[in-house]
Amino acid sequence: MLLVQLVPYRKEEEDYESAGICRHAPHPDTEPPDGAWMDRRSVLRKGFHILQPDLLALQEVIKTAEYDQAADLLEPEWQIVHQQNRNMQGTGISIASCWPLRNIQELDLHVTPRTGDFPCGTPIAEIMAPEPIGPILFVNHFPNWQLQFEPERELQAVVVARVIEESVQRQSVYVVLAGDLDTDPAAAASASGAAITH
Repeated sequence: MLLVQLVPYRKEEEDYESAGICRHAPHPDTEPPDGAWMDRRSVLRKGFHILQPDLLALQEVIKTAEYDQAADLLEPEWQIVHQQNRNMQGTGISIASCWPLRNIQELDLHVTPRTGDFPCGTPIAEIMAPEPIGPILFVNHFPNWQLQFEPERELQAVVVARVIEESVQRQSVYVVLAGDLDTDPAAAASASGAAITH
């Protein structure tokens, strides 16, 4: 099984296209679906074809009534779950799987009033992977990113950890935790995230 995770493209980072590695997608707020995105789109589609991933955790992708960035990148047979709580431009996170999905839920991570203007949330889906793998609980975590929001990230990590713990107590299932984890590795939110994957 191969998991590929897209992260926002940053201008100052090394460009991996020449190596044929699909590591970056454009940041939707700065690179809309026209212009430079079309060039990058072809590289990403080719990379996914070569890598043949089974699961994707997609970060900061656009989903509006007019445009679905995840569907634009993937073949029609992919099953895609979009975060419902997205920003005004349609930016949010998504899960994609080549295997059937069930028991889809989205956790609301608005744990304090100051998180209200950010689309923090965590889509979770049970992936019906074939044997010998079996069911996978696939978690795409999207907490607040602001440096001063570490208390909220800790609370958000606890919300997600509790749901994962309840799920694994009900049934034997692998857990894949992905996400946009914008915290210091030494912070408690990172420790909570590490703990729930063991």
